[in-house]
Amino acid sequence: MTSHQAREQMLGYLYQVRYALLLLLQNDDEQAQISIERFDDIAFVAADNPQTMIQLKHHIKTQGNLSDASTDLWRTIKVWADLVASNTDCLRHTKFVIITTAIAPDNTAASYLRSSSQLSNRNTTLAFNILKEVTKTSDNKLHKPYYTAFNNLGDGLAR
Repeated sequence: MTSHQAREQMLGYLYQVRYALLLLLQNDDEQAQISIERFDDIAFVAADNPQTMIQLKHHIKTQGNLSDASTDLWRTIKVWADLVASNTDCLRHTKFVIITTAIAPDNTAASYLRSSSQLSNRNTTLAFNILKEVTKTSDNKLHKPYYTAFNNLGDGLAR
């Protein structure tokens, strides 16, 4: 019997829809608008502009991770870098969120990007520098487009 990835993809889409509904139900704003697979996996939208972009990473068979070289992390960065490259104004009004079943190991870029309410050592500058170093030292050819998109944004984005 062959393994079909359609089942896993379907579960991922169902997870997106259910998570979007959960977020909408938890939102205190009765006028909140949400989109699925338009700006991102899920996005809260106002005046046709994303206010919160949410990437969902749901792992079924294996335990994912958000290490500095993680494909999940770099694919997410690429999605966001593409948006920022086409609309730098979004940096002023858009919140970028990744929600995952994976683990962000300590002392990784992802661990330093956790919300400040979850961790007292949030450090966006350190996370940026870690990611920048990965783009210089990694020999992962499949990630090259991700690294290029990140680097094309320039160093001025580090806060």
